[in-house]
Amino acid sequence: MSSTRPPLLPSNREAVDAWLRQRERMSVRSGFYPRVVGVLLAATGFVLLMHSVKLGFACMETRDWPRTTGMMYEATIHNALGPERGFFEPRLTYVYSVGARYEGHKISNADLPVWSRAEAQDFIAKRPAGKVVTVYYDPNDPADAVLLSGLPDTLWRMAVPAFAFLFFGISMLMRAGSPEGP
Repeated sequence: MSSTRPPLLPSNREAVDAWLRQRERMSVRSGFYPRVVGVLLAATGFVLLMHSVKLGFACMETRDWPRTTGMMYEATIHNALGPERGFFEPRLTYVYSVGARYEGHKISNADLPVWSRAEAQDFIAKRPAGKVVTVYYDPNDPADAVLLSGLPDTLWRMAVPAFAFLFFGISMLMRAGSPEGP
């Protein structure tokens, strides 16, 4: 038993051909979806990269800040994504004096929760409560202080994936080619 289709009428053939051309333009093979994914990857990479650059400049300012001594008051580990998963960050409280008594909480100007549990625990173990620490403070606003000056390792952990997203997004856009006309 063979199935045969009736021949298409000329008016229906034009509509079907137009529909098939439109469907082909939106297919994966023609590049519609790779272009969408490429744009999303490239945009994500661009936003992450710009945020990394902004944080990088903020961190570089701290290299010229004066320093004073302070004392660790409290240090705990905060899990950004829930128990035993995700990113961890040390939560610190330290006190220092620059004409007046201040309380600080920042590790650096790029405090990002991209630490492993072991790294966060190691950071806290080196700075237990009662330990004297070096504090870098903004001379124009002594209440703004950090424990680490310059660029922290955590910043690079955001910049490298940003470059990867940007690279793969642009490469997908280049491979997808340009859209075909109607």
